[in-house]
Amino acid sequence: MRSVLVNDERVSRPHRLSAACEKSDLIIGLPGQLASSMSNLAISPEVTASIGLVLVDEFDEFLTEDFEIEGPLVRCEQDFQRMLAALPANAVLALMSGSAPGALSGHEPNIRRLAEFIEATWQPLVVAPSSRSYARYAPTARVAFVTVRDAEAVALDEAVGTDLILALQRLEDEIGLFDSDRVMRLLPGIMSGKIELIPVFGRMVPVSARIRTCCAAIQGAINRYSWLYEDLFDGYEAAMQDVFLRNAEGDLLKVERHQFTHRPASDNHQPRPRGKTEALLRLVAQRRGQRGVVMVRYVRLAQFIAGQLQAARVPVELLHGGLHDPEREEALKRFRTGAGSVLVMTRDTGKRGLDLPEADYVILFSPKTREATVWQELNRIRSTVAITKDSYVLVYGGTGEAARAGDLAELMRASGRAYQINWIEPDNACA
Repeated sequence: MRSVLVNDERVSRPHRLSAACEKSDLIIGLPGQLASSMSNLAISPEVTASIGLVLVDEFDEFLTEDFEIEGPLVRCEQDFQRMLAALPANAVLALMSGSAPGALSGHEPNIRRLAEFIEATWQPLVVAPSSRSYARYAPTARVAFVTVRDAEAVALDEAVGTDLILALQRLEDEIGLFDSDRVMRLLPGIMSGKIELIPVFGRMVPVSARIRTCCAAIQGAINRYSWLYEDLFDGYEAAMQDVFLRNAEGDLLKVERHQFTHRPASDNHQPRPRGKTEALLRLVAQRRGQRGVVMVRYVRLAQFIAGQLQAARVPVELLHGGLHDPEREEALKRFRTGAGSVLVMTRDTGKRGLDLPEADYVILFSPKTREATVWQELNRIRSTVAITKDSYVLVYGGTGEAARAGDLAELMRASGRAYQINWIEPDNACA
């Protein structure tokens, strides 16, 4: 049977994907990509009519990722409707996932609603490995959360926290009491104009220009956390000032706290080596002669770290979405064949479909909050029960990042996957 794998790389080149689909009887991929391949691209009805089986890989990951913020439910349903409409009625839809059949039994209302929609309209086949196979072959790794000590990062973390509180307080002054967690999930839609009503307890309030300004301040504070944890905070500083914060009873109290300030000339979030950069260099030095993968969030940080490693005479390859396909392929080839090289890459580049079993270890510059996402990233190097490799997650100690990493570690332990988790200092990576 002729087949095509629909993955992130091919979707970025729709002309190649379209040509591949025209020659295939079997299509494998992720839900949104499958919908695009069969509905958006010029694939003849004769070809889609011949498809008898569609395998939707990583279904549970797609489902949970899509609901990190509210709003995508309708778009997700439309993707499935378009996909199903393009298939013959006798085609089989198979949902594949490491945690299936739990993929269709989530507790969140949005996930339950989508699951009911899929089951009612298609009656899919849910495919999952047996627990015995999963225990034997599922990736496992020695996951070390590396506690990085940096007093400046701690002060800035507190300062950004104060910024966020003040921004939320300004929005509360504008609209009254609201569910802050829910509103923060809605921020992208509010800022883009797709969400016109903001939920307040018992009512919906139109999004005015003043409300959008308040939301922009909240989003700005949230972004600063990301920049801080990825060492992109050059020019920013924390200063002791008196600020007014509202207590649980709603009274404004004058409190001396770190308040966030910055120098406008450095408002472009350039990399600045702080504790994490130094810890990363020490980890790589301890693993000199071995192949490693370093995953960061931003291209400019990837470029900066690659330069730092080159200055330390470490063979480096760089991989990010801004490179042309031949450049990416050459970088991967050199990494896979070179001795002791380090591949520095952006996390989105290696989210799915990129396996790097040649690597001996992986370093995440900062963790995401979802256990399943972190598990996917750590296991790009394909550590197994038989071949246990090392994964390092850099965390600023004494900050909100460390607190969330603690929750993440507990989720890893409770997931049933074979993690070996510990907390170490940067100098004890090989202890």
